[in-house]
Amino acid sequence: EVSSLVRDFAALFRSPQFAHLENFAEVLVGDGTKFNCDRHTALLRARLLIVQLERAMLDTVSGEWPYYKDELIAELAPIWVSALERPGT
Repeated sequence: EVSSLVRDFAALFRSPQFAHLENFAEVLVGDGTKFNCDRHTALLRARLLIVQLERAMLDTVSGEWPYYKDELIAELAPIWVSALERPGT
């Protein structure tokens, strides 16, 4: 079931309405040298983080998010840094 969902979502994200994910990830990662992983993995992580942020913002706007936006930012910032930044920087 999970494989099926991943395959179906992959097709959805290839649609033009999700082209921004690629662009945002490219801007975030750049040449990839500032991250603690290879560029391919950094792009994968960036895309996952962007989708996570978009979902949280959708829930926030719809009133379904039970926390304040400031809390969201305070928690997401260190998660993003730990996922992408080179250790010790």
